[in-house]
Amino acid sequence: MTHRTWLIEGKTGEEPQFSWNLEKDFKEVPPYWEPAKGVPMDGDMPLPDDNAHIPGWVPVDPSSRQHCWHLTPVDLNAGLALLLRPMKEKETADDLEIAAVPLSDLIGQSLELVGTNINANPYGIGSKLCPLHVLIIHGSILSQSRPPLDFQLLKSWFQSNSAGNVEGLVWHCKDGSMFKIHRHHLGLPWPIKDLYLNTRPVTVCVDPAEYEHNSVDQFSFFGKLHGRTFSGISDIHKAHVDATREGGDGPS
Repeated sequence: MTHRTWLIEGKTGEEPQFSWNLEKDFKEVPPYWEPAKGVPMDGDMPLPDDNAHIPGWVPVDPSSRQHCWHLTPVDLNAGLALLLRPMKEKETADDLEIAAVPLSDLIGQSLELVGTNINANPYGIGSKLCPLHVLIIHGSILSQSRPPLDFQLLKSWFQSNSAGNVEGLVWHCKDGSMFKIHRHHLGLPWPIKDLYLNTRPVTVCVDPAEYEHNSVDQFSFFGKLHGRTFSGISDIHKAHVDATREGGDGPS
C-alpha cells in the first residue's frame, strides 16, 4: 500500500514507510556543493527532509558566467555587499535603505538576490541595459500587518490587504523553526502588480567617501545617489535612466 492510498483510506492499519535511495533518487550535485547547516547526515551522505529537499550551497565562482549576477552586488576585493534592509534611523516602520555592509557581517546568514536578471524581476529593479541587483537577508524585512492563521482568512489577506501584495511569508518561531507559505500554495497568482515592497520608501546609504570602487560598478552608481530617498525600490530605475541620458556611467 502506498502512503497516498493509506491516507485516502482513512489511515487504516500501520502507516507505510518510504525509504529513499540516496544514490539514485536525487540529482547529482554541482562541484563544491555543501549541505546547509543542520542537514542530517548518514556518514558522509546528507539526508532529505520530509519534503524530499536537501538544501545546500555552491560557492560563488568569479570565473563562472552562471554566477555573474550574484557577483554584481558584492565587491570581493573590498569585502562588501549591497544590502536592502530596514533603515536603521527611520521615521516610519516602512522605511528601507540600500547600504554597503562588510561581508563578514553576513557570516551564517542566508540571503535572497533580487534584481533585473533574477526571476523575471517582479520588483522592476533596473533595466536590461543597466541591470541592478541587491541582497536581502532572509527574515530581515518584516510584514507590517499580522496575517491570520486560517486558510480562508489568510487567502483573503493576500487578496485584499495591501501588505499581502507579496510573494509569500515566513513565520519565524521562538524555538527556531520556520514555516513558509507562497501565494501558489493558496492558489493565488505570482508575479503580481502593485507589490507592497515597491510602496516602501528606500534611502541610498552608500557613502562614496568610505569606499574605493571602479567607476562603472554598482557601488559607484549607488554612491552617486547617496542620501537620496525614493518612494520605492523600482523608482531607483528612473534615476538610473536619467544618469544614463546625461552621459553618466551605469553599473556593470
